Amino acid sequence: REKEFVFAMSQRAHTDQALNLKAPDFSSFNYGSIVYSKTPVVMAYLMDYMGEENLDKAMRFYYEQFKFKHPSPEDFIKTLTYFNGKELDWFSKHLLESTDHIDYKIKSVKHNQDGSYSLKIKNKTGVLAPLNIYGSKKNKVVGVIWYNGFAKTKTLDFPPGDIDLFKIDGLDLMPETNKKNNLIKTKGLFKKLKPLQLNLITHLENPRKSQINFLPIGGVNFYNKLELGVALSNYNFYENKFQYLIAPMFAFKTKTPVGFVHLNYNIYPNNYFQKITLGVKAKSFAYDYFSSKINNEKFGTQFKDLYLNYYKIAPYVQMEIKRKNANDPIKQFLTYTANNLFIDSLDYPKMNTASSFNGAFKKNTYAFVGRLSYDLNNNRVIDPYNLRVELQHTASMAKVSANYNYRFSLSKKYFFDIGFFAGSFIAGKENEKSYYAFRPSGYSGSDDYLFDYSYLGRNETNGLSAQQLIEKDGNLKVPVIGARSYGWMASVNLKSPKIFILPIRVFFDAMACDKKFLQKENVLWDAGLNVSVFTGIVEVYIPLAYSTDIQKTLELNQINFVDRIRFTLNIHKLVPKDFIRNYILER
Repeated sequence: REKEFVFAMSQRAHTDQALNLKAPDFSSFNYGSIVYSKTPVVMAYLMDYMGEENLDKAMRFYYEQFKFKHPSPEDFIKTLTYFNGKELDWFSKHLLESTDHIDYKIKSVKHNQDGSYSLKIKNKTGVLAPLNIYGSKKNKVVGVIWYNGFAKTKTLDFPPGDIDLFKIDGLDLMPETNKKNNLIKTKGLFKKLKPLQLNLITHLENPRKSQINFLPIGGVNFYNKLELGVALSNYNFYENKFQYLIAPMFAFKTKTPVGFVHLNYNIYPNNYFQKITLGVKAKSFAYDYFSSKINNEKFGTQFKDLYLNYYKIAPYVQMEIKRKNANDPIKQFLTYTANNLFIDSLDYPKMNTASSFNGAFKKNTYAFVGRLSYDLNNNRVIDPYNLRVELQHTASMAKVSANYNYRFSLSKKYFFDIGFFAGSFIAGKENEKSYYAFRPSGYSGSDDYLFDYSYLGRNETNGLSAQQLIEKDGNLKVPVIGARSYGWMASVNLKSPKIFILPIRVFFDAMACDKKFLQKENVLWDAGLNVSVFTGIVEVYIPLAYSTDIQKTLELNQINFVDRIRFTLNIHKLVPKDFIRNYILER
């Protein structure tokens, strides 16, 4: 089963390779999952079909006939065919020489008057591999019949017997991509309904169960305060065609439901694209609040505070471009996301008059921002790099940007990081550009107009919450108050290797843009120390030196040394399905 498990990871992701390739043609993972895992899996299936005795005779003969020689794959197939007594073209063509997948499905069962059964079976992939059907009663085998492979849909006859369950591939030896559609009961209204199995986090796939993974989760932000709930998913060690993550929570401060959802369906077209993913992401949380305290004291009222929420629904399509060969470290993606935002804001005309306070009222405003992106990731061990080119647009605004990151490897643990950013508006009026402007010092919560990221206090201007940073755009680590560019922006960001064994690096950033918000200097820069608490997730930046204009702005706004320190909390990088699979691979 261990071999079947490893092979299925490649097979289900459609990254598997044919068995008859030369050793250098296999990817590093596939050398294990194909050469050492697919081989025993397909041979176990062949033994089930031929019978153990016949296969043993064939292998002994093959050994004696070709020892100390150089047999070909054709010699192997000829030997197996002779002892099988039937042609094995399907075995060599589909299981040895290609990445064709087997998938038979039981569509229906009919109990005939003479006691026999008629089973309607669909071949979903067209691979003409033989299949067996087991009939059982209370988990005890009543009968087994082998059938020749067939295309499309066919009705197969099964002899009379006292049977309550039919199963394709009764011993689970066929290398199928989907074993969940192999079962059907002979009686009952819901013949394909399976018992529910709840798993904490995840579990190995069990075709006889309807599995749902769960995990108690919690969160916190400045407005909702404590959030508790449960995440439900079908994420496991394999890639499913349909995947879901549903995470409802309850916010105790606002006493409202919050949470997020991610649904996606994977298509494997076998042409220019390795995979096409159709999906939708949705989430909702509070992002700001209005305190009625001052108005209540002024007018003698007792109105409650008002919390403002956002609701985001973002359908997307992502196309992974097919690689030239399995050893190519470059992955490329084209993605289009339609961001639909429903954002609460204060309705001031309803709230105030010259002589009274009528309470806090809010209105909900809809905004659409489309995003088209191209991503290129070269995950080679030495000097990896990535590139992202992006177009964002509304009905009247458009801007483009490019971000390139390169890692110069000195050793496995020591490396330089260098990043380049450039962006420009290509359409839009001044007021609209202001909202979607490029930011010189990354994104604080209020800058994240697409609500892509998670913040402790999205609209806070003081305290720890205000120091959270998302590394975007100009990516200066020191806060540049109120600065933004409506025209163009370019920057370079550097990080040194670690200082000895300490998780501390030196950073340097420089940014230039159209001069509308600059004071005297044409280039703004900063430098300091970067402390990695949890690499890529929690990074702390301590600015120690800055350009003159930045220094003056910080002093003018009375931002002291401690408040200049910023940190990242990149929860969005903790993707559950990737974490589960990477954990197994690293083991």
